[in-house]
Order: sequence, then structure tokens, then C-alpha cells
Amino acid sequence: MKKKLTAICLCVALVAIAVVGASLAYFTDTTEDVQNTFTMGGVKIDLTEPEWNPQDSHKLMPGVTFAKDPTITVKEDSEDSYVFLEMSLNKYSSLLWVMAADASADPDIDFTIFNEDGTLKAEFKNDNGVFSTTKFLNAVNASTNKEVFQAIVNKWFGGITHTDWEVLSLKFGSANEVDSKMLTIRLAYIGGENDGVLKAGEKVTFMTSFGMPASVTQEMIDAGKTVGGMQNAFNTNDADLKLNFKAYAVQTEGFDSAVAAWNNTFGK
Repeated sequence: MKKKLTAICLCVALVAIAVVGASLAYFTDTTEDVQNTFTMGGVKIDLTEPEWNPQDSHKLMPGVTFAKDPTITVKEDSEDSYVFLEMSLNKYSSLLWVMAADASADPDIDFTIFNEDGTLKAEFKNDNGVFSTTKFLNAVNASTNKEVFQAIVNKWFGGITHTDWEVLSLKFGSANEVDSKMLTIRLAYIGGENDGVLKAGEKVTFMTSFGMPASVTQEMIDAGKTVGGMQNAFNTNDADLKLNFKAYAVQTEGFDSAVAAWNNTFGK
């Protein structure tokens, strides 16, 4: 009898435990969703030439100047941007020769590529004795010759505010991305009240005109061959001079300057 009672009590106890066990549950709760929303930023620019009319005749002659106003505009839906301009020239050796010869004859510019007897100075010759565009650019682009450089450029390219632009590189077709027949100059805009930062809707114009100074003579052009030892492209049938522009933009966020933005994005 005791054994039966013990068994019955044990069964009741197990049932009680089972019932209690079935009633246990984890403590839970539910909150409202927390949503993290991120919008996509971006930089957007336009490159226009409002005053340039491609339908007009653009024959390069002494004393003739053409409106040429490449303008970079940051679009209304863009983030703050640093902007850059790439200018490419074909026939650059001929153009630089005439620019150098004209500057040498200008009494207001303290510069010459000629010796007193009219021959080409040795420091402007390459190993073959031909006028070196690289040595010419290095000479006038030196920090001590900034005024000379600007005076030479200003006779051909009007309206440039030189302090607003920093030269990033000069390439004579040595890089894969640059046309082998072009001189490519890359510039960073560093001007304005915010050291080169352009906000949505703001714009900057690189220059306003391009043309050959009235002081250029046929003798200067011809001397490219006779004195400079080069085949002057202005004396050939395919003498069309092409001036091309391309614009870039990089976000300002994360960079302290336009130069840093370029170097980190595209490389030096």
C-alpha cells in the first residue's frame, strides 16, 4: 500500500512539474523599428564656352583675337567641389616657338632665346641642336620667372588670373592617357574666397580670349625652321591649331586642398 501511495505521489509530482515547466517562457519585448537612411552624394559639373561660336571662322593671324571662355559650373544638385581644367594643344612646338620668338623681341619682357648674333642660345637646344620646348617651358616656368611667364602667356591667352590656378602637370604625350601629339597642361582651381571650393551653382571661367599678338611677324614664324632647326607646323598645309579643354571635379569633403584632392583621386 505504501508503495502504491509513493508511486501515486510521484506521478502527481511529475505532472505538477510538467505543468509548471510548460508555463515557463523567456522574457521578451518588441520596439519600434529604427531606420538609418543615407542619401547618395555626388559631384556634378558642366564645361561650357558661352562666347565661343564653332561656326565662326577662326583663322590664326597677327592681331586677331577670338572669344574663348571655358567655364566650369558646379551643378545645383552637386556637393561642394574642387575643380580642375585640362588644356591640350597640338602643334605645340610651333606655337611655343613663336611665343618665345615674339617675347624675345618684346622690349617690355625681359627674356630672349637668341644670342646677340641671332642664333639660338645653347640652353634652349635639345641634344640634336633643335629648339627644345621642354627647356623653354622650364626656363619661363621657374619660380624666379613667374612675371616673365605670365607676360608671355598673357599676350596670347587673355583674361587668365594666374594666382587662381596651380599647375599640376605638363605632359608631352608621355603618359598613356595623353595624346602623343599634344602638350597637356593640368591645372587646379585654387582661387576665390574659399581657396578653390565651389558650391552648387557657382562657376569659374579660366580665360576669356585667345589669339596671335599683332607683334608676331612672318620672320619669327620662319625662324622656327631656319634658326630653331625645327619643321615649323605653321608652314605646312596641316597647320590647324587645336585647343581642347576637359574639366574634372572632386568632392571637397575629406581633403584640405584642391591639389590633395587631385593627387589622392587621380595620382600625381
